[in-house]
Amino acid sequence: MKKSLFIVLAALLLISCSKKLIPNSDDGNALIRIINEEIKSGNANHKMPIYIDNVEVLKKDLILFNTFKSKDFTAIKVLNKLEAKKAINTKINEKVIQVTAFKDELFDLKYYTKIDNELIEKTIASLFESGQINRNPILVLNGIPLRGDDIFLKINSIKKSEIKSISLLKKQAAYAIYGIRGINGVIVITTK
Repeated sequence: MKKSLFIVLAALLLISCSKKLIPNSDDGNALIRIINEEIKSGNANHKMPIYIDNVEVLKKDLILFNTFKSKDFTAIKVLNKLEAKKAINTKINEKVIQVTAFKDELFDLKYYTKIDNELIEKTIASLFESGQINRNPILVLNGIPLRGDDIFLKINSIKKSEIKSISLLKKQAAYAIYGIRGINGVIVITTK
């Protein structure tokens, strides 16, 4: 009886002392596996905030990141409080995991500042203000994602009366279809 109790207590102690990892359904080269390696090494823990390109990722969204692979990122590092304040936000007061995503220059903000289609401008502003997208979402026009100059040239050429629908692609679908680029949000525009 004492031996059984000792084994149970030892097992509970071992479980409570082991490092808690972020749930991960992919054991390949997914982003979460790489973050879990940082946790296993002792550099991070599962409670630390995770930032991708200076935007905090909600814990409930992390499982969606199993579609992201290490090639989608240029750096994954743990920042101490001072580094986090300097690199991300002066209000941060704890260690964080910072993930720097691969940048596609053809989705640069400069292309979005040239949009003068009032309906699309208002849609982007409203979705950004509600926290559903970043300022430079992927704009998909009639099934074709726009990049570079096409972002403003094609969007600006659409009349309000020609727009049939504007919708926001759900995160899971956006990540599955567009990978890391979907993190800024995906707006689907269909014309008549």
